[in-house]
Amino acid sequence: MAARLVLTDLDHTLLEADGSLSPEARAALDVLAARGIPLVPLTSKTESELRAFLESLGLAYGVFENGAGLITPEGLEISPAAVPAASLGTALASAASDARVRVKTLGAHTDAELTALTGLTGGDLERARERRFGVPFLVEEGDADALLAVLSSRGVRTTRGGRFFHVSGNHDKGDFVPSLGARFLGSKGGEIAGFGDAPNDAAFLLRVDRPVIVPRANGPDPELLDLLRTSDVFVAPWPAGRGFAAALAELLS
Repeated sequence: MAARLVLTDLDHTLLEADGSLSPEARAALDVLAARGIPLVPLTSKTESELRAFLESLGLAYGVFENGAGLITPEGLEISPAAVPAASLGTALASAASDARVRVKTLGAHTDAELTALTGLTGGDLERARERRFGVPFLVEEGDADALLAVLSSRGVRTTRGGRFFHVSGNHDKGDFVPSLGARFLGSKGGEIAGFGDAPNDAAFLLRVDRPVIVPRANGPDPELLDLLRTSDVFVAPWPAGRGFAAALAELLS
């Protein structure tokens, strides 16, 4: 059975490293629209970043900040597990001190540093800073695993995205998959395809029927491969949008 709902990560999956949409990916989205197959992004991006993306493509639904909330035409659905960013920042600082690890949050980077890391400028950069329910950070010195263990013991979740670690409440990208399936597929059912490239995508890829790993230039993320080892996972033949398009064509055939 061909996929009837497509869920996808954005950076390095549907989008290129610079955040652009390749011609192949754009053509793939045209195919989905022509067939009436909904596309829903699930991303670590902020609500305002995601809204700008949805508007640019005429999409209505999207999950932001690693499952903190869902944008719908009727408004926002916020996860009951979402924790305000200020509280998460305090927990991260305390855990880093106890683990003797030096971290640098996204908010502590200058605009120039963030542009160098992400390629974002201007309004895109401002939207990336508008974190409500998560704190992205880099480990600059010390044992990252020790820090993750301390954070876990304090009831917060840490995942690794394409560039940053993300500390959040106890929610993930997979939390909204059942409700999205019910909303779009209803009682008729049908297969859900999911596309991702990083470990923070595992939570939703484990809950779809057709999980796809989109590789980087040096191949699929080994941690994500390990997390999905019990799944019938398909690895796209190329990175980013070109790989997304090729894998989608295979799933829709």
